[in-house]
Amino acid sequence: MAVSYGPDVVGIEVTDGGGPVRPGPATHGPGSGHGLIGMRERVSLCGGELTAGPLSSGGFRVSARLPVPVMAEPELAPLAAAPRGWGVPA
Repeated sequence: MAVSYGPDVVGIEVTDGGGPVRPGPATHGPGSGHGLIGMRERVSLCGGELTAGPLSSGGFRVSARLPVPVMAEPELAPLAAAPRGWGVPA
């Protein structure tokens, strides 16, 4: 798994090298989730993009790029406007 980030995007990549699947608590039967369609929908709702597919060497890769929203600078109230009792002398 790899996570990368920049000022305007976050990237997530998960790669499975293939090989035998070991049964266990994390192994679910077919149809037990929303799979790639659900992931693609969620990433799209955030304005991002998702790619997924098999690797030529075997295994599978899922990669998502999500935009980082631009946040407005908070407006700071002048100290004189702060209510009494907030540590501001009257």
